[in-house]
Amino acid sequence: MSQYIPRTGTELLPLPDFHNDEDLFGDDASSLVTRPHHRIMRIILPIVLLILLLAGVVLVVKLRTHLVYQTRIITSGDIALTVNANGLLHTNIYTVNFMGNGKLAAVNVTIGQPVKKNQILAKLDPTSLQNALNEARANVEVAQTALSNANANYDAIHSANSISAQAALTNTVRATPEGDSSVNTPSASPADPIPTEPLVVAGAVDHVRETEALGQIKSAQKALDLAQAQVATAQYNLNNTLLKAPHAGTIASLNGTLGGAPGTTFIQIVDPSSLQLQVNVDEAHIGAVTTGDSVSFVVDAYPDQSFVGNVVTVLPLGQSINGKVTYPVLITIVSAVSASIHLFPAMTAHATITTSEHTGVIVVPASALAFARDAAIPGTEASKQNLVTGAQMQKALARAKRMAQDQQQNDEQEASIPAVVLERNAHAKITAIPIVVGMTNGTEYEVLDGLSVGDEVLIGAHTSSN
Repeated sequence: MSQYIPRTGTELLPLPDFHNDEDLFGDDASSLVTRPHHRIMRIILPIVLLILLLAGVVLVVKLRTHLVYQTRIITSGDIALTVNANGLLHTNIYTVNFMGNGKLAAVNVTIGQPVKKNQILAKLDPTSLQNALNEARANVEVAQTALSNANANYDAIHSANSISAQAALTNTVRATPEGDSSVNTPSASPADPIPTEPLVVAGAVDHVRETEALGQIKSAQKALDLAQAQVATAQYNLNNTLLKAPHAGTIASLNGTLGGAPGTTFIQIVDPSSLQLQVNVDEAHIGAVTTGDSVSFVVDAYPDQSFVGNVVTVLPLGQSINGKVTYPVLITIVSAVSASIHLFPAMTAHATITTSEHTGVIVVPASALAFARDAAIPGTEASKQNLVTGAQMQKALARAKRMAQDQQQNDEQEASIPAVVLERNAHAKITAIPIVVGMTNGTEYEVLDGLSVGDEVLIGAHTSSN
């Protein structure tokens, strides 16, 4: 469209230029098209800005850090001190042998066979045993004859000595000069000395022979006693050609065949009813183990099956292996063993011995004590949270020490340890609480004073983002 320029006078108005049709309608058409577009932009732009604003708020909230507390509710439970040790199962083994020698006439058992007490296991051929008895009896007769001869020899020597002594005395009296007052006659006073020099010389040889004769009697008597003992043994062996089981059990070994001689260790019987566990406890913990302590253990053959026992003996003889000293502890099995489980000697076992146990007591996690302790030490991660001040911790610890002293007076046998834990109340305020603890298993403490069931204590704290 052409621009109108006012003119003066009678100037004629120009006719429209039809060559500018686009200009005639162009501006109005463009205006009509762009007006809806501007309205849309005016609506979308605020929405986009609002979305960006909300995203920024959410991002700020997510990146903002805050303190997260880890807490534990105080409960009651059991606390125990234990000692771990490894060992082997073992049982009573009975070695059964014949008292005498001979050939096996019968063998009535096989390896692995269960037997009862006094059950006949084997029998010897009595022929050789009867021959041994006959020989022993003949030896007795020989020994009796030798003893009789020794006694007769002694009697003869003793009689000869008596005659010789009497003759020597008679000769001495005859040789004494008559009227010699220096020599006493047989009628002299008993208090006066009698010359004995000729008797000593004459009797000395006879005394040696008599002593030798007495020695022969003693030797003959010993030989007779030995022969009689051999007769008793041979008779016993002959009466015991039957070998019986001394105890019920299972045949573990058999060394001998029919018609042959039984081995040095003929039969061994294992008694399953006397099965025990022997573990080796190191010297650092043996002092805590006493007779009667309860034990739980597993064996490698049945790792999912737990067995129960009691300590019956603590052997005082230690053994050193690779510089480590251990002491044997015998444990009897008290739990019932099902028929499907077979426990044998020499099986490897892993035992836990309970040396002390308190049941139904208030317990607190050891981590609660450690966290409170770290909160008072500058430079630790817990102290950076500024949960409590050092003065508050000192005050609580001083109070705990007084409580421990009172507790020790009430129970002298119970160890009383002062400690502090951090507690969060209903208003989320952190407070240092003085407590007294006793026995610990390393992860929990028994609470003797200061806490009740249901209290909530802190065991940790850390900063976190949403």
